[in-house]
Amino acid sequence: MHAHIIIWIIPFTLLGGILSALVASILLLFSEQVRTALLPRLVSFSIGALLGAAFLDLLPEAMHAAGPERVQGIGLALALGVLGFFLLEKLAFWHHGHGSDELDTEAHPDRLRQKAVGTLIVIGTGLHNFLDGILLGASFLTDIRLGVVLAIAVIAHQIPQQVGDISVLLVAGVSRGRALLLSALSGGT
Repeated sequence: MHAHIIIWIIPFTLLGGILSALVASILLLFSEQVRTALLPRLVSFSIGALLGAAFLDLLPEAMHAAGPERVQGIGLALALGVLGFFLLEKLAFWHHGHGSDELDTEAHPDRLRQKAVGTLIVIGTGLHNFLDGILLGASFLTDIRLGVVLAIAVIAHQIPQQVGDISVLLVAGVSRGRALLLSALSGGT
């Protein structure tokens, strides 16, 4: 039925994973000071790419598909999404550092800390990338041009995400090689 669409989805998905892992591995060659200076710029670029794709392509496509009689529902969904993420962020910062389930690094060996951080990165980023894949698939099924635009935005978003994941792993004491491996595992979902 949509077999010709898969020809578009698979290469763009693979390109995103490979390109982000490649750029992240190149950034591993730089000092921590350089990586720390580059990360905010990469994150800003990533945010710009995602917002551009959302507001210039996804939102107009959703409004067109909904039709004039249901466009208010699209606006309401957008507002609820922004509000939901705002509340989630506030809740995360409110709870951050106040829980009893924090990992006591003095009572646990470094190996346990590395394993915990590595597991969280792989699971969290893997889930995130899985959802990116669903969004990409849906966008390609809607319109190939929309899929290509969104794929480019997701690829731009993946690069700082991979660099951020690797940075967190390095700070947790994971070796550069293992950090790259864990990042590649999570990026491959």
